[in-house]
Amino acid sequence: MKNIIFSFFAGLIGSILFFILHTSFYPKQNLGSVNLAQIYGEHIQNYGQMSAASRKEAESKAYFARDLEAALLSVSKRKNVGLLVSGAVIGGLDDYTGDVKEELKALDAR
Repeated sequence: MKNIIFSFFAGLIGSILFFILHTSFYPKQNLGSVNLAQIYGEHIQNYGQMSAASRKEAESKAYFARDLEAALLSVSKRKNVGLLVSGAVIGGLDDYTGDVKEELKALDAR
């Protein structure tokens, strides 16, 4: 009977210790949403308002998809959040669209 009680408490203490160590070394990653339709819409609108000369410059300067991917990765790492497209989210997640837009502006300024 003593072995059963001892095994129970040893297992309980071990599981509590494992939980504490696991949560301290691997922090929880939150989820957030990004409205890509809004970002692409603003990009297309801004691109349509450019003159022909500045369009050529913009095309040779950078590719929007590459910059968008870099901005999403940067925001995801900096905020420690997994980003989902807002259309795939039912609700209740924080919106990081503004952060991605700011990061795109910073990448475009380079």
